[in-house]
Amino acid sequence: MLRWNERIPWRSLFWIALTAVTVLALIPWGEEIPRPFRWSDKLNHFAAFVVLANLLQEAYRPGAWRTVAILTLYGAFIEGIQSFLPWRSAEWGDLGVDLLAASAGVLLRALLRNRGFDADRY
Repeated sequence: MLRWNERIPWRSLFWIALTAVTVLALIPWGEEIPRPFRWSDKLNHFAAFVVLANLLQEAYRPGAWRTVAILTLYGAFIEGIQSFLPWRSAEWGDLGVDLLAASAGVLLRALLRNRGFDADRY
């Protein structure tokens, strides 16, 4: 029987998610965006970076501090690019949420493992 990590292509999932987050962060967003996705930019950042943190840790196992550092640098990179786009704006608050969310994602994964959920067991 295949183990969980052999059945789920974690690295592919991480790169797909990273690509999707990058595209969504750089495309123009107008009033035509459906309401649930428009109401809270910070919530969107938080959700994206929690997911990215978990996928990055499962895919490459960089450790907690390195995961937070990598994703914070990625968030800074995105904000830097957004500062040059006329249809987007860079915000320090977004970068702060990215840092907080990456940390929360690392914490969530640790809590799940401490509660008995371990993807390596399946």
